[in-house]
Amino acid sequence: MMFKTSSAVVCCAFLAACGGGVGGSGGVASFGELENQFSSIGSSFTVADITQPSDLPSSGTANFQGVMEYRIAGNPALNLAEIEFLGEATLNVNFATGEVAGRGELFRDVNNNPVAGAIRLETTTINPNANPPFAGNTVTGTASGALQGGDGILYSLQNGTYAGNFAVGVDFFSGGLQGQTSPTGQPTRPVTALIRTENTN
Repeated sequence: MMFKTSSAVVCCAFLAACGGGVGGSGGVASFGELENQFSSIGSSFTVADITQPSDLPSSGTANFQGVMEYRIAGNPALNLAEIEFLGEATLNVNFATGEVAGRGELFRDVNNNPVAGAIRLETTTINPNANPPFAGNTVTGTASGALQGGDGILYSLQNGTYAGNFAVGVDFFSGGLQGQTSPTGQPTRPVTALIRTENTN
């Protein structure tokens, strides 16, 4: 289940407990492993489980791990296909200061080729006045970075923003990202991403 916000598409399905990073044995996860992990999110979370800012801890920290699904829109008129990358997502939250930061990295394309670069979720603060899912999101911020696949084209993220919420207390964090990219020799292409993570503390 998903709901839209004014700043991003925020996913309301979260990772079931998996007992560690996506790679399992500590190695870099394949596209298939990332896809399976991403697809396993669903039944454990509904909109009713979104945690309100007033119910978050006032101290302590939490680390979240999961998957970022990153999509660059296609343009059929120019014979440009949609591009999909999957990567490992991490998020670090300091409940005492309200600071939140994260990143997506170790991306793979649909053919399981490694994708260079990373997407950064810039440090922001928890919004204590939000009332998700009806009035704003608990976490909003900017995103930046660049990814480069096997085609050698650099896809730099421009005007990136993200938003998200905690659910089932602080067991999960899920969010959405949007922006655009203007690769050399191509028109500007919209970028969207979904971030699905679980608390590993």
